[in-house]
Amino acid sequence: MQIGKKELDVRAFFTEAYEGQVPHDRSVQQLYTQYMTTSTETGVSYGLFNGVVKKLKDGTEPNSLVPGSTVIYSVYDNLNRDRGKLWSL
Repeated sequence: MQIGKKELDVRAFFTEAYEGQVPHDRSVQQLYTQYMTTSTETGVSYGLFNGVVKKLKDGTEPNSLVPGSTVIYSVYDNLNRDRGKLWSL
C-alpha cells in the first residue's frame, strides 16, 4: 500500500489535534471542515480524508505501510483469502 503526501498530512492532523485518534463525538464532515480550515495542504478530497479516517478507525498504523511500495493481490490470493466467505453449492 502506498502512502502519499496528502495521507501523511491528514494523519499528522489527527496526531496533532487528537493524539492520533478519531474522536467519536464528531462526524467525518465536521472533522474534514476543521482539517480544511487548519491545513495548508490543498487538494485533499473528502473521499481521501474519509479513507484515512477509516484506516485510523481500523487501527492501520502508518508504520505498517511502507511509503512507495505497492501491494498487488492476484485473483488467486483473493479467492484463498475469502474462501471461508464463499457459499458452496
